[in-house]
Amino acid sequence: PLYEAAGNGFHLHQFLTKDGKNIFHDEDGYASLSQTALYYVGGILAHADALCAFTNPSTNSYKRLVPGYEAPTVRTFGRSNRGAAIRIPSYVTDPQLRRVEYRPPDFTGNPYLCAAAILMAGLDGVINEIDPIERGWQPADAPSQDSRKDVEFLPRSLDDALDALEQDHQFLLHD
Repeated sequence: PLYEAAGNGFHLHQFLTKDGKNIFHDEDGYASLSQTALYYVGGILAHADALCAFTNPSTNSYKRLVPGYEAPTVRTFGRSNRGAAIRIPSYVTDPQLRRVEYRPPDFTGNPYLCAAAILMAGLDGVINEIDPIERGWQPADAPSQDSRKDVEFLPRSLDDALDALEQDHQFLLHD
């Protein structure tokens, strides 16, 4: 990690399929995302602090996650927003490739554990219908009058992430 230099982001692009069809696509949804995709986003954002214990497991991880340097530090989502934890790639036009991109992870984490934990958080959102907009995490490129006034940042240290995981780990224990 070098001061004011780009970090080693490990951005994970994800979508779910059912019967061979991408279920994240809905032409009429925000950024062409389906309600299922929004629930998936809601699950990831709801568990983002705990996820950092897997996706950013070193003290150096938090030298990259600094606000103001296009680092994914804000608990929100949006089209082509580099500061958002979840970015919706606006360059994707194929409905079969509609996806979300989780941007906080870095390569100090085990990629298998990262992917599994993120998937479990997203599925928890789908199962429990965690709507990110209802929780106040408005799309960062289209805030509404009802959006939260103060920004929610991801953990600032590994200690904070580990404390969050201790408090929020039930989503990892689904059958």
